[in-house]
Amino acid sequence: MDTKKLFTVISVVLGLLLAYALYNIVMSFVLGYSLEWKFILYFLPIAIGITGLLIFVTSSFKKSGLLRLYMCYELFSFPFTAIFYIAFFSKDYGEFSSRPPVDWNFYLGIILDLLYVLCCSVGLWYLGKKRVPKISYYGTGADKVGQFEPAGAGLRFANRIIDAVLIVFVLVKSFYSLYYWLDKDMLPETTAVIYVFEILLLIIYYLVFEGIFNTSAGKCATNTTIVNDSGERPNFGQVLGRTFCRLIPFEALSFFKADARGWHDSIPNTYVVESIDTDEAAANEITLDAELNMPQL
Repeated sequence: MDTKKLFTVISVVLGLLLAYALYNIVMSFVLGYSLEWKFILYFLPIAIGITGLLIFVTSSFKKSGLLRLYMCYELFSFPFTAIFYIAFFSKDYGEFSSRPPVDWNFYLGIILDLLYVLCCSVGLWYLGKKRVPKISYYGTGADKVGQFEPAGAGLRFANRIIDAVLIVFVLVKSFYSLYYWLDKDMLPETTAVIYVFEILLLIIYYLVFEGIFNTSAGKCATNTTIVNDSGERPNFGQVLGRTFCRLIPFEALSFFKADARGWHDSIPNTYVVESIDTDEAAANEITLDAELNMPQL
C-alpha cells in the first residue's frame, strides 16, 4: 500500500476512535457522573491524541511527533487494559453478588481497544520508518562521508522527563482502574515492591520501544532517534545495554557532560541525534551534492 494511503487510513481510523472516546467523556458530564480529579487521567491523553492527529494531517503527514507520543502511550497502556478485562471476567464476585452488567457497549470497548493497539502499532512502525537521522553527507562515491551532531543536553533532559511522566501517568491510571477488580493481595503494598515493579516496567518500556520501534515517547516528542557510531540503527544488543545502563545510580545526570552523552549511550556506543522526515533528508542530500559538484569559475 502507498504510504500516503496507509497514513490516510490510520488517520481516519484513529480519528474515529478518538472522537468516540471524547463523546463518552462528554456524555459522562451530560449524565452528571462525578469524575472529579480523575477527569484528567482520561481527558488529557485524548486531547494529546486529537491535537497530534490534527497536526499530522494538516502537515501532509510530515509532523508526527505528538501523534507518535500518543501512540506510545496507547501501546504502553494496553497490557494494563488487558489485565483489567481478564480480572473483570475471572473475578470471584461471591455467592450473593453478581458480576456488574455487561452490555453491547462493554464489548464494543474491547473491540475498540484492540483497534487502538493495531492502529498505533502499524502507525508507530511506519511513521518511525519515515523519520531518519539528521546526517549530512560530504563527498561522492567511495569518498562519501556522513556526519551527525548528537542531541544537546536540553533535548536529552526533555526525553528523560517525558518518558518518566508517561510511565508514572500510565501506572497511576492503570492502578486506579485495576484496584477494584484485582484481589488486593495481588497489588503491591510496600514501597520496596512498588520500586521493583517500577524498575521492571522501565526495563520493559525501553526494551519494547527502543528495541522494536527505535524510539520512545520522549524521542517522539523531541524528534530525536538512536543511532550507532555509523549513523545506523543500533542492534538489539546495544538497546539491551542502553536499557540496563539506565539502572546505574545517578546515570540520569551523566548526560550533563560537555558532549551531552550519558553512560547508557557511551557504554553501548550509541548516540541520540535529531531526526528529520525522509523527504527533507532527500532534499538535503540533493542540495549538498549540487553544491559539491558546482563547476569551478
